[in-house]
Amino acid sequence: MCKELKKIEMGNIQIKRKKELFAVNRKYEVFIDGQLAGKIKSGEVMEFSVDDGQHIVEVKMDWHSSIPVLVNVESKGLKKMIVGGSKFTYNNHLIGIAIVAIVAMLRLSLIACLIFLLLSLIGVFAAEIVGRKKHLTLEEL
Repeated sequence: MCKELKKIEMGNIQIKRKKELFAVNRKYEVFIDGQLAGKIKSGEVMEFSVDDGQHIVEVKMDWHSSIPVLVNVESKGLKKMIVGGSKFTYNNHLIGIAIVAIVAMLRLSLIACLIFLLLSLIGVFAAEIVGRKKHLTLEEL
């Protein structure tokens, strides 16, 4: 008895990384269905061939990541996505700059400055931990 082979149709996922100052010299790792598919530079566009159907796409840099996105790719189709740093990331940097400026303007005593610095660092670390999946945005176009 002869078995018919199922013809596998392929589609593509195209990911464009925004050109921005956040992590400009770092590559983001692109994961499709939990497997590393490639590394993307700032301003770069990459295309990945996948089987038709649903796929989970996620982008990571160190321990920061995007929220996983479920995409449906049709055979011979192209699913376009865009990735970049989020406003959450930029706000954390602005908070740090504001803290330094306030301390410098108030000219607080050394003990008060150290306490203020310690509390600020605790706040920044807490924001990093809570928001680790909010540092990168990955959206379907």
